[in-house]
Amino acid sequence: MDNKLKNLCPVCEKHCPTRLTKLDDNLCWNGQNCQKICKCGHRACNPSNECCHPLCLGGCTGLTALDCNICRDVILPDNKCAKQCPENMYEFLNRRCIDEHKCRKMKKPLESFGNVRDYPYKPFKNSCVIECPAGYMDDESDGKASCKECDRACSKVCSGASVDSIASAQKLRGCTRIEGSLEIQIKGGKHMVKELEDNLNMIEIIDGYLKIVRSFPLISLNFLKNLKLINGSQLENDKYTLAVLDNQNLQELWDWDTHPPITIKSKDGPAKVFFHFNPKLCLQKIEKLREVAKLSRFTDLEVAPNSNGDKVACNVTELKVSVTKKTAEAALIEWKAFEHHDPRSLLGYVVYFIEAPHQNVTMYDSRDACGGDGWRVDDVAPESSNESSNLIITALLTQLKPYTQYAFYVKTYTIATERSGAQSKVQYFTTLPGEPSQPRSFSVWSNSSSELVMSWLPPLRSNGNLTYYRIIGKQEVYDPNLLAKRDYCDKRK
Repeated sequence: MDNKLKNLCPVCEKHCPTRLTKLDDNLCWNGQNCQKICKCGHRACNPSNECCHPLCLGGCTGLTALDCNICRDVILPDNKCAKQCPENMYEFLNRRCIDEHKCRKMKKPLESFGNVRDYPYKPFKNSCVIECPAGYMDDESDGKASCKECDRACSKVCSGASVDSIASAQKLRGCTRIEGSLEIQIKGGKHMVKELEDNLNMIEIIDGYLKIVRSFPLISLNFLKNLKLINGSQLENDKYTLAVLDNQNLQELWDWDTHPPITIKSKDGPAKVFFHFNPKLCLQKIEKLREVAKLSRFTDLEVAPNSNGDKVACNVTELKVSVTKKTAEAALIEWKAFEHHDPRSLLGYVVYFIEAPHQNVTMYDSRDACGGDGWRVDDVAPESSNESSNLIITALLTQLKPYTQYAFYVKTYTIATERSGAQSKVQYFTTLPGEPSQPRSFSVWSNSSSELVMSWLPPLRSNGNLTYYRIIGKQEVYDPNLLAKRDYCDKRK
């Protein structure tokens, strides 16, 4: 809500406290009630305006650490506030101190997911935790749970799950093995692919099956970047170890240049996969999986040739693209026009570009079909000419940041039934340096009759390699008439 105009607010009594930044501005709630100002700095006050104990937060009834309404740090069993828990006690939920027996008797939260024990809490160092921190794994000896430091990479076993939201993905964070099957069905959501990468990237083994179904944001399965084995102890429809169904934007399975080989097994013999209605996933991508996983040849019932990759050009040739001109905020790229047997099938070109601090960008990592993944897109119309073999297409990329590295690639845009197209490799360029933003917090003072001292903070955006500052000054002529016109009562500085 907008604040009212000051002249519409109630007039405060003169005995009400004043604003620290404006001493002539009294503070009140209405014409009868003044606001209370606590003059204890960062400490709270009691109703009598006396300063509370430093360990109090949000008021108090007395002056000791036993009289706090809320503790600033932790509270002891006798309701006394403390800076930290004493020896042989453990911090619970960052606010209470409890002993080991009470820690182990804490019941699991109502929102617990999967096969969480009824009493999952355990002492760890000075805290009572439900999950071991990074670098530690669950351990049990003499019937008591504890956290054990990992020798190498930590392993964490989680029960099978269905991921359909950010919350369900976060519950699998750090899991290395799924004791059951993993189903993923993502309808949408902001930054959904990034959440999948952050939370499912440690999974190495799935005991059951993997099912990816009706997940509109997915462009690739690279978020499962460490997956090595799908065991097939459970099968989708009692047949399939891997099922990928009705994913309208899926274009890639895994980047086999960086991803470890995957083994796909089945409890019933040779493993079977199921790929149907993935209109942007070309058949050669699925065939590559068959080669890597050493699967038997697919049947049409397992992998449909007419419903996978049927809406994209799967016969792709390489476009040779180069950057011809650069400024601080723009770049001009060009490429030779794509030669097609039927020019009417070519609708245009699409240029994708993104800021790239490091030269490790791929076309599919972190990509989200719903947007919000940082990639910018420019459409370029095809040139109408009968001599397309010698035609050069240009595109101007604008609104770039100075002295910044970008990754980009270009691909053709064809009609849905066209099977051939072209695409460039991911390339990089760096924009030229630009003028830096203004220095911040500039101040100047005199330390003698003949010297001035100046100080400032660097600009927020250097827009290049900042090597020096240029100071420009001008001596003003002494004019007593000008000084006499100044009202020193109103303008003191």
